[in-house]
Amino acid sequence: MLISLVPTSPRPDRWFTVSVFAAVPQGSVFINRGRGSTVDEADLVSALENRQLSVAAIDVAQREPLSSASPLWTTKTSSSPRTWRESNGQQNGPKPQRPPFP
Repeated sequence: MLISLVPTSPRPDRWFTVSVFAAVPQGSVFINRGRGSTVDEADLVSALENRQLSVAAIDVAQREPLSSASPLWTTKTSSSPRTWRESNGQQNGPKPQRPPFP
């Protein structure tokens, strides 16, 4: 399991790239509760399609709102950790509505 809580910083973004995803055991889970700019989304999609990662849960994307054309909708990923989707072929469809916070 790889969990990111990295904030945006003056340092160049995109900390989570193909080389980082390749370093974790195959089938790992990636959770990003940090900034979307720290993840190379093309590399994340590739890691999911190649099954290096079995599932990813992202709280934010590089660009918000996430475009309906984004491959993150059709790969094994979720836009919110509350709506995990495992690698069983289900489709996410439209962006899930987040429940209101108490």
